[in-house]
Amino acid sequence: MLLRFYVSNFMSFAEEVEFNMFPGSFKTHKNHIYANKVGKVDLLKSAAIYGANGSGKSNFIKAVHFLHDLVVKGDLIENEVKYSTFRLDPEMDQKPSEFGLECQIGSQFFEYVVSIQDGEILEETLFETFPAKGKETLIFSRKTKDGKASIEVNQVFIQSDKERYRYEIYGEDLEPGQSLIYKIQDKLNSASLIFNWFKENLWIIYPESVYFLTLRLCVDKNYKDFLNQLLPKLGTGMHSIDVERIAFPVFFGKDDEEKMADFEDKLKGKKEFIRFVKNKKEYVARKLGKEFFVEKVKTFNIGANGNLIDFEPEEQSDGTRRLLDLIPAIHYVSNKPAVFFIDEIDRSLHPTMVKELLRYFMEHPAKGQLIFTTHESNLLDLEIFRQDEIWLTEKNKLGATTIYSLSDFKPRYDLDIRKGYLAGRFGAIPFLGNLNDLNWEHANKQRV
Repeated sequence: MLLRFYVSNFMSFAEEVEFNMFPGSFKTHKNHIYANKVGKVDLLKSAAIYGANGSGKSNFIKAVHFLHDLVVKGDLIENEVKYSTFRLDPEMDQKPSEFGLECQIGSQFFEYVVSIQDGEILEETLFETFPAKGKETLIFSRKTKDGKASIEVNQVFIQSDKERYRYEIYGEDLEPGQSLIYKIQDKLNSASLIFNWFKENLWIIYPESVYFLTLRLCVDKNYKDFLNQLLPKLGTGMHSIDVERIAFPVFFGKDDEEKMADFEDKLKGKKEFIRFVKNKKEYVARKLGKEFFVEKVKTFNIGANGNLIDFEPEEQSDGTRRLLDLIPAIHYVSNKPAVFFIDEIDRSLHPTMVKELLRYFMEHPAKGQLIFTTHESNLLDLEIFRQDEIWLTEKNKLGATTIYSLSDFKPRYDLDIRKGYLAGRFGAIPFLGNLNDLNWEHANKQRV
């Protein structure tokens, strides 16, 4: 579970901003709070981040993604998100960027902090935190100077001189852009916990993302039934969904025999399945008995004569495909302690449909957290969200993104948040100047 995330000097963020999932003292929607007996830290199940186009909502998601890739891929070079400091102030280019994330894993809390400059990880630190007591214990610290890393590890985790020398060697071998947590994930239990949390429990979905629908259908027998009960009720024209199974030789052919052999070797070992994307389509490779198969999704619509007609998912409408991304995410956080960041949740979908999906999630028991960005004002509804679940982004006079909670304004529960938002009461809307100067009324009369 996510407690908080903070970032500075990255993309449109200049000074440090913090986003957190701590509930306030509001009495509404108490079922939206995970009452946490462990550590006495309660957490929210959802957060909506609103703001105008260009206000930095997507950059916030990219900041989370950047930290995710640094941990999971282990090297700045491998990161999918391009690194950029805050470019509107030349002085910021001479300062490091900092990323920090605090999370709960089981009964423990951890904070991971990274400082980066000029393609180097200057500092990297992992703490075990005790939020209720306001205390923390250092697990490891790494500092880079003149291209060389020095590592400090809590003596509790060093059982012998041999282990101490091992960390000295890690410091010598570590490249300036490589993360230590990736390097020692299988050597230190705390590092392993954090690495696996980032890899398995932190998910980022963009409007164009190819999400793991096929994987969910292949590994979760109940999920297909859930989806096929829900799809006909959404009015998209899609009736049902299924998985098509293709033998390895048929799928790979003679042109890809090397990859086929590589997949076979991996599936003969410990791997139960391999998810991969080819030509922007998602597939899952798996071994059943002695045979190897590739599985892909097929969708079905009802034809004019009442028969089911099969379609590739790519042939469905943009809105339907977007639903196929969102429904698995909502289903996943309903059943697993995962954290999903979804950028532009309303993209290609009717606001009413998004609202009902979110209402469904908020009203039912869940185990994870759903965090999304949007500029759809119809979702600003205190009948669905608490004040502390609504966050706003806008740019200050320097062009830097700020992010703050609606709870800072303490609006009444019965206030029309949407009207207040559009009127600029809470900020986070574009400043378009005087639209009357465009003389639209005159143009309309002249039928221009």
